[in-house]
Amino acid sequence: MNLISNKEAERRRKISETMKGMKKTPEHIAKVAAANTGKKRSKEVCEKFRINAIKQFSNPANVEKTRKAALRQWADPEKRKRGEEANREVANRSGQKEKISKALKKLWQNKEYREKMILTHKGQTAWNKGVSMTPAYRKNMIKAINKPEVLAVKRKKSKALWRDKNYVKKIQASYHCKPNKPESILLNLLNNIYPNEWKYTGDFSLIINGKSPDFVNCNGKKLIIEMFGDYWHKGERAKDRALCFEPLGYKTLVIWESELNDINNVANKIKSFVRGAEQ
Repeated sequence: MNLISNKEAERRRKISETMKGMKKTPEHIAKVAAANTGKKRSKEVCEKFRINAIKQFSNPANVEKTRKAALRQWADPEKRKRGEEANREVANRSGQKEKISKALKKLWQNKEYREKMILTHKGQTAWNKGVSMTPAYRKNMIKAINKPEVLAVKRKKSKALWRDKNYVKKIQASYHCKPNKPESILLNLLNNIYPNEWKYTGDFSLIINGKSPDFVNCNGKKLIIEMFGDYWHKGERAKDRALCFEPLGYKTLVIWESELNDINNVANKIKSFVRGAEQ
């Protein structure tokens, strides 16, 4: 169904051809923006824009043209700065983030919408591919994702996910986790000292308080042993991991990868840990 008459379409085409290459003055842009501030588009207008956008981007040539134009804009420091400022201003409006978040969540709950978006973006090149990230942008991004309030939200969401059995099964299937070399050495040692008393659970087969412990005693004792790699767990504290499991009645021992150089010392450390837990 045509939303406009052929005569109107021809009139608009002529205007478009006439104005092609002409640059709008900052005063004109500001005037139009001020006139439209606070106005809400009707459903009819939104539908019109939607249909025009679908028609426009169904043409691969138009998609490529738009992509190149966006790359040129973001490669220009001044235009990039103005874009960032405009986005920041919109994002900081009262209730704007919550409004956008709710709208997007509602959209992605629709199965048809998800499938449509996957098909739409399949095979497409990311808009920012080839655009170098400036040091200032990288610094701001790292600062933003490491804010205490952001980390607190991420921890809360992560714990909620790991309590979901379906999510855990999905992770198990995708990771195909098996004991790595240090974990295999520790597992063999545990089997030698305490046959059939310890089970490897680092494959997400057991989640305790949102965490997947490496080894758990399966003989009725609430004991956990964690294998900390010197590289992957650098900066972590054994006390913090113990505090994670403590509320549920578990006692935790952390073995560092470097300690495996003296296997006898590790064996004695495990024996002392088990004896101390039994007292």
